[in-house]
Amino acid sequence: MQGLVAIAPEVDPLAVADPNGPTISDSPMTFVPQARVARQRPRIGDAQTLLLSVGGQGTVVCDIGADGSLTPQGRVVVGDGDGEGPGWLIGASCGRLYRVQDPSAAPVMGSNGGDVSLNGRWALAYSYGTGEAAVLRLGWEGVADGDVTGWVEGTLRTHTERCEYDPALADRQDQSHLHQARLHPVSQRWAFFPDLGCDKIWIYQFDPVLGTLADEPSSLDLPHGAGPRHMDFSPSGAFVYITCELDGNVVVASFDDASGTMEIVQIISALPVGSDPDRGPNMGNAHIRCDLDGRNVFTTTRSDDGITTFAVSEGGAKLSYVQHVPSGGGCPVHFGLDPNRRWLWCANSKSSNVVTFEISPTDGSLTQRATLGLPASAGYVASPPKRLALGALLPPKL
Repeated sequence: MQGLVAIAPEVDPLAVADPNGPTISDSPMTFVPQARVARQRPRIGDAQTLLLSVGGQGTVVCDIGADGSLTPQGRVVVGDGDGEGPGWLIGASCGRLYRVQDPSAAPVMGSNGGDVSLNGRWALAYSYGTGEAAVLRLGWEGVADGDVTGWVEGTLRTHTERCEYDPALADRQDQSHLHQARLHPVSQRWAFFPDLGCDKIWIYQFDPVLGTLADEPSSLDLPHGAGPRHMDFSPSGAFVYITCELDGNVVVASFDDASGTMEIVQIISALPVGSDPDRGPNMGNAHIRCDLDGRNVFTTTRSDDGITTFAVSEGGAKLSYVQHVPSGGGCPVHFGLDPNRRWLWCANSKSSNVVTFEISPTDGSLTQRATLGLPASAGYVASPPKRLALGALLPPKL
């Protein structure tokens, strides 16, 4: 049986086994067949739920408490629950969950760092291992919010042959390594792919009606050895914030939507004073977000297991250091932001926990409030934006 959703049993699925917070128990889950999902699955994609990927355990759907704490409702799993079957894509900008029906789409899927178009028809996908990017077609029916039903013909793009490489940096930068895929949040006319291996942001013109990419990209060149990993936008889309895994910096770039070009306007370190960047695997800057009001930018720094807060000024063009705090665990690989700007949820992969931080309404500084322990490595955290109606994110019925 393909495509099951696991609903939490009637007994309490949490067991307090850690002084730092509750832990998802290993008690059996009740598996609900696909046909019954529509009326019985947990709420996915509304303002009171958060999606959390857990290594080997599927995607956990959590309720968000009034104090920002997380309570698991259940898990969305693949196949018969043992890891076999289709994979999943979580839309970076919409917090929605899609099942990958077409096995040929799986190799290009990144670690849930794709993006979904606002009309709900298309998903950008990428591969870290091969440096390939493509557009996937989204269907209407599905176990969760929809299915990835296949490729958009002619959209596969490769990047390794487009770059020259420095042998001195071959430890991490010997070929193209795409690490994220994003669509411009306002115009939807441009697709962006940060390339850690090439020190570039690839920029393709995107057609949101046909789901196609231009044949040739332009690019933003980052400093030598920077290793751009993830990026986010100012609310207007006029500025881009790029966190660089290998040199520990955050790059601010302006973006011209008419021409699709970017220009660097600031480079600022995300590391605390006295800390050096670390090029080792799972050690550099990881994720970055700008809040929906454009007041603060946050990024995680795995070299010292921390989170850095910046204040935004000059219309989005300048970042200023506010605070650097411990992430509450080991290897803060990803985080989600509360659409109402009250909470930040940080996933620490090595310590297998998600830590809730309260965001100061005055300067964006963070205060740790709660911890959710996990049975396996914490991965991707996704919560939906507040300014997009839920219905607008669903694919139209064709």
